[in-house]
Amino acid sequence: MESTKELVEEQKELVADKYEEAEFRIYRAVSKLAVIAIVLAVLSLPSFLFTPFLPLALLGTIFGALSIRSIRNLPRELTGMPFALSGCFVSLGTLVGATSLHTYVYLTEVPDGYQRIRFTDLRPKSMRNRGKVPAKVRDLDGKRIFVKGYVHPGVDGKGNIRKFVLVGDLGTCCFGGQPNPTDMIEVTLVGDHRLQYSMSKRNLGGVLEVVDRLRSAPGGLNGGYYKLVADYLK
Repeated sequence: MESTKELVEEQKELVADKYEEAEFRIYRAVSKLAVIAIVLAVLSLPSFLFTPFLPLALLGTIFGALSIRSIRNLPRELTGMPFALSGCFVSLGTLVGATSLHTYVYLTEVPDGYQRIRFTDLRPKSMRNRGKVPAKVRDLDGKRIFVKGYVHPGVDGKGNIRKFVLVGDLGTCCFGGQPNPTDMIEVTLVGDHRLQYSMSKRNLGGVLEVVDRLRSAPGGLNGGYYKLVADYLK
């Protein structure tokens, strides 16, 4: 009889423990860090196309790691480990994969014989020299350069375009307007190269010409200081 009572008491204690554990499971809160981590992981996926999204992948990795640690330290108060793990590893994979992809593209996208320049290189460093061509850009006059940018919407038609203005950012590209003279390149495609207008970023290569100031540019724009005779288009 005594052993039967002991067995019954043990069963009661086991049931009580399970009931208490179930109660804790019900009242455990989902980790806010884990939720933030999974949201950042999803938002970071465009990093494979657009580098400005890469910081989101880094933040997702950090928040994911912090949420995993907090859930492990407080297992009876917090839940959400699947969110934490998914957020951490998706963000980490995006960070590593997208960084590797963009690095590879950067190292291989410039054709042989061309020198890479950016639109930031075309602008004067200080406001005192606003509207002036930087000396290092004048040194590129007559040289083959490689540049990436967007077609200004002021073009003649939407297809079979040969002449257009290239700008450095989507704001000027999408909404039009008059770019600063050092923020635009008048492009003439040579050979069989033609393009369809879109908001996609273009890779162009050709001979750069630095002039005193163009009077006009395609689309009725005031001209700038740079012309490009482009024999490479992608």
